[in-house]
Amino acid sequence: MATRIGVQIVAPVHDAVLLQAREEDLGRDVARMRLCFERASTIVLKRLTLRTDYTIIRYPDRYIDKRGVDTWRAFESILADIDRAHLATISAPVFEGARL
Repeated sequence: MATRIGVQIVAPVHDAVLLQAREEDLGRDVARMRLCFERASTIVLKRLTLRTDYTIIRYPDRYIDKRGVDTWRAFESILADIDRAHLATISAPVFEGARL
């Protein structure tokens, strides 16, 4: 519903969505997304319309759910290990077949 009216959804997050918009379109897109949630609740709940709220997070800040901080830190650590391992393989000098 939202993508049909031009809202750029980046990801669903449990009972919410993460959307992306240019600064000048942000207010409009937030209003559109809220309207979509309200319409969807009316369809699913047979005339009962749920209220919505929102939080705007601007670059370079990011959304952090306190319940997932430990998991996110573990994930970042794993990614850093992978990056270090990858860099070690591409930056090591190769002397195969060379005579010194």
